[in-house]
Amino acid sequence: MVLFSDEKIFGVEEKLNAQNDGVYGVAFEDIPENLRTAQRFQSKSSQMIWAGASFEVTFPLVFIEQGAKVDGEYYVHKILDGTVKTWVLSVIQDGNWTFQEDGAPVNTTNVSQGFCDAESPSFTTKDD
Repeated sequence: MVLFSDEKIFGVEEKLNAQNDGVYGVAFEDIPENLRTAQRFQSKSSQMIWAGASFEVTFPLVFIEQGAKVDGEYYVHKILDGTVKTWVLSVIQDGNWTFQEDGAPVNTTNVSQGFCDAESPSFTTKDD
């Protein structure tokens, strides 16, 4: 069984699509202001979410706390030890699995690679 994982930041902001959101009027002033402007914020809200899945099963989603610095230590504590290891022990009875991540910097730190080496039967290393 191969377990895949990835993380994604979801931005919370209205997206203006000029091609599909066209509004026509005889004069610019004829178009209501809420239809001709899109509000933008300097620091938009966002949420980072980590997810993992295999062909047979999915991990529970992990919502990263706002303002958290996701470094190797955080990743090992919150994701690898806190979710992956706990989940795998409860779901995969035979212990035969491979953990595959992308090459994101947090996945290739020495601390996260060391944890994967010690706790998983097989995993993709940063050199793979």
